Amino acid sequence: MTGNWWTKGNTEPKVGDNAIKDSILKVTNPVFLIGIDGGIAVSQDGTITIGNKLESNNNHHPLDAYASPLHPEDLGDPYFKKSHNLRYAYIAGAMANGITSVEMVEKTGRAGMMGFFGAAGLSLDEIESAIDRLQKNMNNYPFGFNLINSPNNPDLESAIVNLYLKLGIRLISASAYLELTLPLVYFRVKGIHRDSNDSKFEFGVKP
Repeated sequence: MTGNWWTKGNTEPKVGDNAIKDSILKVTNPVFLIGIDGGIAVSQDGTITIGNKLESNNNHHPLDAYASPLHPEDLGDPYFKKSHNLRYAYIAGAMANGITSVEMVEKTGRAGMMGFFGAAGLSLDEIESAIDRLQKNMNNYPFGFNLINSPNNPDLESAIVNLYLKLGIRLISASAYLELTLPLVYFRVKGIHRDSNDSKFEFGVKP
């Protein structure tokens, strides 16, 4: 019979809903749903043959469905991960009043993701202290800081932006903005320059 086939590997296929559920949760392994004795079995081992003429026996069975391995580090934009030296295309944090603490940002970065310190609601001294600690501890790990819109205190928003620019913070998580503000735009365009080939403009703090 011509069709798609699964050929047994080193382990026996399993039957039952729990076996299928367990296999689906193991996302770094392939999942094969195969027809055996009129029912469905699951395996995460073996090989498949597409469009070949075979007869069902103990070594190969009809292939009903297949899902390839899905490694978490394969998700997301490769350019984003490469640009920020990330293993995973995930960001975390930016919770106000330091709820996303220096320690959380460090652990997130060392795990291959990017953490943003929760600077909203903190004083300039507290923010500067967090910047100092992260710049000393993080080496080449990426991290950023939160910048929250402060319509009732635009001077504070400007002061935080100036602090970020002064101390070389290049990545921010802008939150609670209903429209662009001067401090936010200033952070974005400060240091705009042409690249080394003089062929295009680059934005942000010039390294």
